[in-house]
Amino acid sequence: MTGNHGAVGGGAKNTAGNQATVAGGIENTASAVNSTVAGGVQNTATGAASMVPGGYQNTAAGDGSFAAGTQAKANHNGAFVWADNDFVNDFTSTSANQFLIRAEGGVGIGTNNPGARLHVVGPVRLGSESGTSEAPNKPGLVVRRINSTSSNSGQVVARSATGGVALTLERDGTPGGFLVRFASAIGGAVVTGSGIDRSGNPINVYRVYYSGTTGTSQIFTTGQFVGHFRLSFGNPFNADDLTEVVLTRFVDASGNDTVNWVGTVTSTVKQ
Repeated sequence: MTGNHGAVGGGAKNTAGNQATVAGGIENTASAVNSTVAGGVQNTATGAASMVPGGYQNTAAGDGSFAAGTQAKANHNGAFVWADNDFVNDFTSTSANQFLIRAEGGVGIGTNNPGARLHVVGPVRLGSESGTSEAPNKPGLVVRRINSTSSNSGQVVARSATGGVALTLERDGTPGGFLVRFASAIGGAVVTGSGIDRSGNPINVYRVYYSGTTGTSQIFTTGQFVGHFRLSFGNPFNADDLTEVVLTRFVDASGNDTVNWVGTVTSTVKQ
């Protein structure tokens, strides 16, 4: 069934209103002007210039709205709603101009195997970047969890860089020891931060490295019995890359400790 200048391309029991289109499928309805249902089953497009590309029981009711997947309901103007194959609950917009996704398997950006509800591979840029005198000079940030359970020498925990030369925070072969390794000669690097030992005493770190520095630099030793630290390392001298690490482990006054460190890293360098 079609209205004035409407079109139904095929399928069964489909209805297109005035200047609307249903390309195929079964029991689909595009009733508003310039609305479209491309296919699927029991989909409706009732908002002007709304769109349902397919799927099952989706509704694009708002003007300029989009609904796809299974039981997605874009009930407001300008809403975009994608719903996974739940088959139990509707996933419905609550106000205009929303972009909504229901994906129990995760949303992957830069990855086809998301390990969380949202998994982004690559730098993420957040904020308006217009509230300070100078705009950021790096494209974004990498934020991720650290899980370091091996104390073997050379185990890389986090990365930074200076002038394109890699700096790595590494385990030193002991439960509580960490060092920074310079891939080749560098200059202008800084390592700074503070730790807390098993008695609650602070252990502060501030190191600067001049041109030509190579090799490694010890940051914490296992004999200091550090149980928690926050450390930044990179090249602020040239407004270059910087990495911040926060790590915690179990260690007590009786000498009980563990090689396992967990925490987070925030960096302008891919980890």
